[in-house]
Amino acid sequence: MNHTIINSVIHPEPHERQILFPVNHNPYIDLRHKNMEVEKVFTLIIKDLRYQLSKMCAREHRTYILTSYELDEKYSDNILCDFICVMCSLTLCVKQYAYYMELETDSDITKVIGNYNYSKMLRAVYRNTMYECTNHDLEDCINIETNTNDHYSYFKNRLRSATHEDALIVVEDAIVE
Repeated sequence: MNHTIINSVIHPEPHERQILFPVNHNPYIDLRHKNMEVEKVFTLIIKDLRYQLSKMCAREHRTYILTSYELDEKYSDNILCDFICVMCSLTLCVKQYAYYMELETDSDITKVIGNYNYSKMLRAVYRNTMYECTNHDLEDCINIETNTNDHYSYFKNRLRSATHEDALIVVEDAIVE
């Protein structure tokens, strides 16, 4: 038995060291700039989702609701902004001074919008929160839930009852490719 192989596995050279666990990132010192970047990523995701909506045929599928909420108590567990479309519901929230996002959708929505649009929606979210695309490590600032119950009915009900003065209902212009 060759003991040099065993020694090289047990005591590897510094440049050959294997990483078994994820790298520990230092905690954020500047939470204000991280929150600004989370807001920026939120708007970039909405921009990508709006482009996807504009490529859909039905007027109802190109419609979305954008709602901003008045904060009663600052920096407790609050919802700041909501983006609701036929594909998903994207929410910007604040908890203990830190911003985070929640994406809720239903995997059965593929029956309405198709598998291609569903996977493009998820790819847009992952692409915009990648470690390589952000200054801070924002991969864990979004919570993605794909098992909500009947998102399509939720979207239609919110569309009918969106009379809130801070709610904006927009229909994207159709893009034909």
